[in-house]
Amino acid sequence: MIRRIVKEGYRFKRCNKKTEKGKLNENGKENEFKFNGIINWFPGHMHKAKKEIQKKLEDVNLLIEVRDARLPISSMNNDLNRFLKAENNQVEKIVVLNKSDLITDHKIKKKIKKRIFEEDSSCKEIVFTTAIRLNSNHLLTKALDILLPNSDTNKNYVKNNKKLKIMVIGLPNVGKSTLLNALIDNNRGYDIVTKHIKKKFKEGNKDKDKNNDNKNENNINLLNSAFSSVSNNNDIQSSIFLQHQEKILKSYNKPTKQISSKAKAKIGPKPGVTRHVNDNYVLSHSPSIVLVDSPGVMIPRFSEEERSQGLKLTLVGCFKDSLIGETVIADFLLFTLNKLNLLDYIKVLKLTEQVNDINILLKHIATKVINSKTSNNQPDLQKSSLYFIKLFREGKLGKYLLDEL
Repeated sequence: MIRRIVKEGYRFKRCNKKTEKGKLNENGKENEFKFNGIINWFPGHMHKAKKEIQKKLEDVNLLIEVRDARLPISSMNNDLNRFLKAENNQVEKIVVLNKSDLITDHKIKKKIKKRIFEEDSSCKEIVFTTAIRLNSNHLLTKALDILLPNSDTNKNYVKNNKKLKIMVIGLPNVGKSTLLNALIDNNRGYDIVTKHIKKKFKEGNKDKDKNNDNKNENNINLLNSAFSSVSNNNDIQSSIFLQHQEKILKSYNKPTKQISSKAKAKIGPKPGVTRHVNDNYVLSHSPSIVLVDSPGVMIPRFSEEERSQGLKLTLVGCFKDSLIGETVIADFLLFTLNKLNLLDYIKVLKLTEQVNDINILLKHIATKVINSKTSNNQPDLQKSSLYFIKLFREGKLGKYLLDEL
């Protein structure tokens, strides 16, 4: 008998037996996790946000796509990337791999970068961040290098009063709003923009000195001849020339206006907190740079071939746990750890050996680890499931990369 559940915009077909055991390999481990449910979480606010994002992309100068470092490929929004390719949108992108403190080691980062650059031609930079150290200064510097590569570009935007827009996108609960708040917090963005403009002005001056020595010399001679026609006083000539240089310096090196706005994006430990596209986060006024926050938009529907991707996204918290059920998520977590031979959970949970049956593991956690029982004096398997999942999400069962590179 099949029971259908319709709640908050998602549909999930649940069978009496939620999972079926896969085939065993030579070592007695399952090769495949069988799940009969339909993974589909696309509530109304996501449908509306998807349309808003697609509409605003026409005016966006740079995309910052936030992904979960444990799933550098699976946490990419394939649906949005297909739209960008179909519309032939040439907007450049920085990929931010958040929660990178939860992956294996630094050596794997090179492989991750190589894979992303191979698959995503619009990606120009990759930045690794963590929940504690968001590395927002480095990220913003990379963004400014793309948006304002030289002082002439900055001067052009200021002169024409053009607004630069940076949109932050990504799946639910990957850390978009937290990252955005770090960029606008305590005028950090204002300071970085100002330093960037000064740096590019100095670099521009050095390049001009190297490449245009003759031209500058001719200009000085013309200025001197013009000054001499007015007066033969060397002091007056020097004074006028210095004032002229100072005026040029100020025009190139005009500092941005400090931002006093304290608006912050809403954040939370569960997916679906941000529900509207918001472009009220001003980073600087001169040039005008605005950060655009967007809701986490999930892929509308996972096909049977993409079901494994959906389960992995549920595992790292991109879906609501109630969509599939905490016990199923815990079962998939145990299957994944055993399949990848990641057995740190044995020591953490005070086990004597590897466990393949989720019911045995959950009863052990309830009775030996958290001492939790239901009102019927039975082991509380739901609380055990939540505890097991929480350990993984906090990195206490080890640091793992869940995507195959």
